[in-house]
Amino acid sequence: MALVPDAIDYMEDKTDVRADGTSYTAISLSTKIAAAIGVSIGLAIMGIFGYIANAEQSAKSVQGIDIAVNLFPAVCFLLTLIPMVLYKLTPEKNAEIRERLQIKAAAKN
Repeated sequence: MALVPDAIDYMEDKTDVRADGTSYTAISLSTKIAAAIGVSIGLAIMGIFGYIANAEQSAKSVQGIDIAVNLFPAVCFLLTLIPMVLYKLTPEKNAEIRERLQIKAAAKN
């Protein structure tokens, strides 16, 4: 979420359109969809390994719980590192963008 304002400034600098509402709405929707999908995948993994609610769990179902609770989120976290490596906005570049936007705003007024 901390990178969203920088991305909004970047797009405003490139397109002269400020899309705060659209950007935050897209983030909110994608977060909700990802949460639903993540929980569904976790429950599916546990189901595949024979998890039965309110019952003594077998060694296989405990392994499924371990995968769903530990391994699956760890893999998802590692996948989030890919966009972060590709993210090219540095603090210096963000400062340049903000400066250009301030000059554009001053020129409009």
